[in-house]
Amino acid sequence: KAVELLIKGLETDSESRKPYLAMCYMNMATIYVAMKDYQKALENSLLAKELYEKLCEVDYDRNVWQLAIVYDNLASVYLNLKNHELAEAYNLQALEIREEMYSLDDVRFAPELCKTYNEIGVMYHALKRNDEAEEYFAKALELSNVLIERDKDMHLPFMAQICYNLNVYYYDNDNLDKALEFLQFAQEIYQELAKVDYHRFIGSLMETFKDYAKIYEKVLKIDATEENHKNLITAREVLYEYNQSGYFSGLSTAYNNIALFYKSQKRNDDAEFYYVKAVELREKHLDINNKTEVYYLSIICNNASQLSSGIGKHDKAESYSLRSMTMF
Repeated sequence: KAVELLIKGLETDSESRKPYLAMCYMNMATIYVAMKDYQKALENSLLAKELYEKLCEVDYDRNVWQLAIVYDNLASVYLNLKNHELAEAYNLQALEIREEMYSLDDVRFAPELCKTYNEIGVMYHALKRNDEAEEYFAKALELSNVLIERDKDMHLPFMAQICYNLNVYYYDNDNLDKALEFLQFAQEIYQELAKVDYHRFIGSLMETFKDYAKIYEKVLKIDATEENHKNLITAREVLYEYNQSGYFSGLSTAYNNIALFYKSQKRNDDAEFYYVKAVELREKHLDINNKTEVYYLSIICNNASQLSSGIGKHDKAESYSLRSMTMF
């Protein structure tokens, strides 16, 4: 509605209205990017770009920072539309502006330059240009450390985001030690932030636990140790407490897998303990109409039955076998 009114105003007083119209287009584009409506974001960004480039010809200093935001939006849109050439071009144009402004005032313009470094790192990671991705993530992290020294409360959330992005980058490149290192940094920050503003940061904190689970799932394929099994369980227990219906299946599977591990080590009491937990958890949340969940419960009951039979607990073995059979 505001854009429509300003367009009408342009018919009678175009020059005075242009900055406001450009701002409306820019803000609408930012909103559409957040909504993932990339076609509307592109339309509004191109309109804003045309206006701000003309405004920069008249008053460069006053309008160039907004033009950088427009370039950000265009880069994000084109990256999501798989036009990688234009995504890179607009990201680098935004970077050129922000490095120029940073050279004039390294306090005022440092936060936006830091965000640009991070966004370019994300872009190059998506394009699998790993050397460049790592370079820009490193620049973002270095500048973020400077910002933390100036105002920790203001800049700590973005530090967490950079660390989280580095975790994702290293995970995708199979450097699990580095992924864990940066994930731990991110998690520690989000835990601190969630104490102050729970609703704002709890989602990000839970994402770190989901990534811990992903990492240890991959680690266990390489090094199936008791410690790694328990690390996975710890992550999944936190997720389960956050959302029981969403995460019970993964936790039950982790219980079953550590029970199998203990059985292979002939630590039968430990194996039995975790089989009980796995079965009880799946039975608590069982949807009898969900064939996949019924199947997994049957498998765990069968595993528990085999263990009980092997250690002479035949009554328990029979009970587990009957529960497994009644699933079908």
